Amino acid sequence: MLSMHFEAVKDDCSGEITTYIPGLSSYDVCKWSVSFCSTDGQVIALGDFKDKFTIQSVTKPILYGITSDLIGNDKVHKYVGKEPSGFGFNKIKLGYGDVPHNPLINIGAITVASLYEPDLPMSERFEAIYLKYKQLATGFQNPNVSFNNVVYLSEKHNGHRNYAIGHYLLNKGCIDTSTTGKLMEVLELYFQLCSIEVDTRAVSIMGASLANGGKNVFTGEQVISVSNVQNMLSLMYSCGMYDYSGEWSFEMGLPAKSGVSGIILIVIPNIGSLAMWSPPLDHYGNSVRGVEFTRKLLAKYTTVDNQSAFHPFSNHKTMHSSVKAKSGIVNSILYPKRELHTAAWRGAGRILGAARRCIR
Repeated sequence: MLSMHFEAVKDDCSGEITTYIPGLSSYDVCKWSVSFCSTDGQVIALGDFKDKFTIQSVTKPILYGITSDLIGNDKVHKYVGKEPSGFGFNKIKLGYGDVPHNPLINIGAITVASLYEPDLPMSERFEAIYLKYKQLATGFQNPNVSFNNVVYLSEKHNGHRNYAIGHYLLNKGCIDTSTTGKLMEVLELYFQLCSIEVDTRAVSIMGASLANGGKNVFTGEQVISVSNVQNMLSLMYSCGMYDYSGEWSFEMGLPAKSGVSGIILIVIPNIGSLAMWSPPLDHYGNSVRGVEFTRKLLAKYTTVDNQSAFHPFSNHKTMHSSVKAKSGIVNSILYPKRELHTAAWRGAGRILGAARRCIR
């Protein structure tokens, strides 16, 4: 199933590569990779899955979840909201209550970065968060997570708008007062987290761990709490795809987060995760191939009454066990030639429960 749709969009080179971060401008437009990891640890990877890229904005929901675990979700939302902004991801604008609209745009993510252990030295702050990324991504081999210093320096030297956002936050009193003397450290931490380097296999394992309620699907380690994973996925559902977020949730019905390196992470609660990477972006800043691949793939999972099996608001009277439906979905993705029990799809919408239920 994956390989068929992978090939269908492989030759689509439309879109533009990011140029405002020079470290990303050298990507090959032909690069294209898809990986899927299920919550029981089955992995399939297609295309350029060994190629590494920086995680960029996919770092934002993870930083939000980790910080919420550390200081509490209520304290995080004292400084950042939960609403879609309706503006570009790097817009210098606050929402209701004079706080950033949500943690998944630049102004919100910089605010969240300011809340993570502000009294620790920079090296220790980064190392603690970096370890969490590795714990989420640990799989059947060592986590393919590293750091791209070239992109980091590129972000640091060319991130003028993010520097402006930082000073705007200080001016508006949106950053914790204990951090006000450390604005450059906050921004450097944000640049570093965007410069973490991964491949699609690692991202799919991270996503599967979120689909598994924050528990790594290979090690069984609880990396992020179940309640904060639920909050992460809720925000990814409503705010994760830049200005395309409303259209995405309406059409695709799945929590997702994109980044300007060309990455899209999709989390299918209780089932698994898809990670796609292709550098050419549409005018929203999302991977052209990634969006079209997702559209084609999910079209194949439409029930007899024209409802998406993955959409959170699918409603079917014919219910089968969650184990049976889950097994059918995973097997159809990994092993497309196996016969599928079609009735399993009729109950899949309820079983997934999408962003508001992420339990294992």
